[in-house]
Order: sequence, then structure tokens, then C-alpha cells
Amino acid sequence: MFLLFFIAPHAILAIALWKNPFSKELREEEKRGREKFERKALIKDQHHITCVGLILLKVNNPKH
Repeated sequence: MFLLFFIAPHAILAIALWKNPFSKELREEEKRGREKFERKALIKDQHHITCVGLILLKVNNPKH
């Protein structure tokens, strides 16, 4: 009885979630979001490096 009423519904639910047709789309959307975030972070890092480089250039060579 325990198997019938407790384990069987959980197994069915697990299989249904595992075979969810939307899960692939959600994973792809999450991957695109992560890639977009990584691109923005990279651009921000490049901007920061450029600004620091310009400041150091100005400090080291004040004539320009």
C-alpha cells in the first residue's frame, strides 16, 4: 500500500518533470540569459580596464 500511494505518484511526477517538453526551452533561455550577462560583464570589465589605463597614462605622462 505504501508503494502504491506514496512512491508511485512521486515516480510518475518525476518522469513527467524529466520528460517536460518546456524544460529544453527553459534551459536554452537560461543559457542565452547567462551568455548575455557574461557579455555585459566582459564589456564592463573592458571599459574599466580602459579607464584605468587612461588614468595611469595621464598620471605617468602629465604633458598630454
